Amino acid sequence: MAKTDFLAPADLRILGSRSTIAGEARFSLKAMGTQKIPDGAIVYVQSVKAYFRLNQASTDTPDDITIVAAALGSGNWYRLDWNSAGASPWLSQATWYIDAVNGDDENDGSTAATALASHAEFERRLGNYPLIDHEVTVYLLEDLGEVLHLRARFTGPGPSAGTPGGYVHYVGTPTVLLSGTVTGYTPPAAGTEGVLTDGTADFTAVQGMRLRLTDTGLSDPPKTFIGPLDAGVTSVRCGKITRFSSPYYNITTHATVGSAYAVERLTQVRGFDFEVDRQDSGGGQASRVSSIVCESLAFEAAAGETMGRISCQQPVAGQILFYSCSFDDQQIQGGAARFVACAGRYVDGTASIISFLYCSCEFWRHAGGGIDLFEGSAAIVDELSQLDEFGLELWDNSFANINECGIYDALGDGLYMDPATKAISGPLWGSGNGGFGANVEGRLWYYTKPSITGGTPSTDDAEVGGTTRAAWATDIPYIEASNNAMIVEGT
Repeated sequence: MAKTDFLAPADLRILGSRSTIAGEARFSLKAMGTQKIPDGAIVYVQSVKAYFRLNQASTDTPDDITIVAAALGSGNWYRLDWNSAGASPWLSQATWYIDAVNGDDENDGSTAATALASHAEFERRLGNYPLIDHEVTVYLLEDLGEVLHLRARFTGPGPSAGTPGGYVHYVGTPTVLLSGTVTGYTPPAAGTEGVLTDGTADFTAVQGMRLRLTDTGLSDPPKTFIGPLDAGVTSVRCGKITRFSSPYYNITTHATVGSAYAVERLTQVRGFDFEVDRQDSGGGQASRVSSIVCESLAFEAAAGETMGRISCQQPVAGQILFYSCSFDDQQIQGGAARFVACAGRYVDGTASIISFLYCSCEFWRHAGGGIDLFEGSAAIVDELSQLDEFGLELWDNSFANINECGIYDALGDGLYMDPATKAISGPLWGSGNGGFGANVEGRLWYYTKPSITGGTPSTDDAEVGGTTRAAWATDIPYIEASNNAMIVEGT
């Protein structure tokens, strides 16, 4: 649509698109008669700060927010996007609330009491491909049956650089399911599973949920995800209990015995689709700039759906940051993402937790979940605590930097590498895996020899290029001459 279409003065100014918002029907767009209004007339609606144009020939079904029926006449009013006319008047608003249960898309969205009803309306308010130069925080108050779709440009260093900059921060509203006091905690480490105990609790109904310490006095309390029961109902497997600081970059761990905790259900969202164009270098820290931050959200895609897509003009690993979020077993496509203190979750137990296709990802203290990396992928996997699913799988020219990774009770191999893949490994441990500890058909270089095993240590520790290498201690390093598969010490 031509730029002049937006710059032309409105023929009328209306308070709201629906009479319930305007207070009186005669002040609403929905109730305004159009018998004598010419086709193509433009009206400005104050409630959503947007222009609407009349199309008398339209037969589309109205939704009362983007398409409003013309009263006492024919056709519909169509809401016009903010794009070529310049920045949307909503861009200066720094705080937003979305409440899918009690919100209304004609509210201003600035408080919990005046929340929007949908993320789609938030996206419309920002306009088409907006330039964001300050922090925009979006609180999701209820489960949202939508994909978080955002296509935007960003400028300024951003939160990861420790200085103000443009980014969008989505924050969920967790619900407490269980609370108590930690009576025992073993953090995950080389050869050791992470286990948390509360001698008076029953964790049976909260496996896979988020645990947060509640008595630290910190603005960002330490968190982790808990997995299957470990011994009885009072102990569960878990990852490291960590928090972010300064902000969204430095990660610190915490001692927990004697600490009060709450187990929480995260706000559910259907998925995400982010397209980011970073307009600057991030104040000299481009690899640590976060343009979009997702915190305390559970991404639960419908069966057969791709859970997430990421497209970044600057493919650096910090562009999209997921902090203390959980993911079901659907695919994530794209790259330039970092996952900190997150968890993979499974739905039916028959597939890997998350599939990352064409990704450039970092995983930091990732508690739970199998990961597939497909063609063109590159990942840093840091302190993965594998809980009862498939292990780490690399496919089709993928590359992984695996650092402090524990993989337990995978249904198949703990680590599988396709012939066209490469990996560098630090400490890699775990046990009880259904296949080999590591099945490497590609090339694995280690700077600390792995110790991960299958069901029987020293019998099914590793397979290299189709050749069984029974024990790490005696049979590795090894190069399979027939296909050049290898597990060798790096230099």
